[in-house]
Amino acid sequence: MRKILFLILAIIIVLLGVFLIWNETTYDPLTSGQAKEIFKGFNGKYHKTKSEDLIGLSTHGDYYDIYLYHFDDVIISSAFPRIHQKWEKHQIDSNTIIGKWTKCPTDSLSAKLNKSLLEVLSKSKEQWLKKFTTELSNQDNYYSYLYFDEGNQYFFLFCPKNKRLYYIRKNGLY
Repeated sequence: MRKILFLILAIIIVLLGVFLIWNETTYDPLTSGQAKEIFKGFNGKYHKTKSEDLIGLSTHGDYYDIYLYHFDDVIISSAFPRIHQKWEKHQIDSNTIIGKWTKCPTDSLSAKLNKSLLEVLSKSKEQWLKKFTTELSNQDNYYSYLYFDEGNQYFFLFCPKNKRLYYIRKNGLY
């Protein structure tokens, strides 16, 4: 009887592990509706190419992760993003700071607001994350952000040459 219970428990643990890995690799936080809010007239295609969880498993729903996307065609407009009511679970209100698409490198206010968000990436050992810092200083690229407070931020870096979007999400971490 103990062997059967142990076997059932082992199967449940393995299935849970497989589910967590599958969920992590297939999760995509950027919806096509959100892509339309950050890029003017977007109706094209995009796909996630890489992602990295920067804090690991959290029991409080916190997250700090970065995604790399490839877009077919986008138009960068200094009037965007145009987030109307909500971004993920955060309501847009008068305290929300929305940084419109601006040429890199970041200005002093943007650098100050997003300092804690961007510092972690400069220390990363992952090659594609190291490239982020280089891309952020490339004057041909553009950045934008949503700043709710120190613990809830979103940052976008778009590289027109290779049509890549870096999307950083930080939630619940102060």
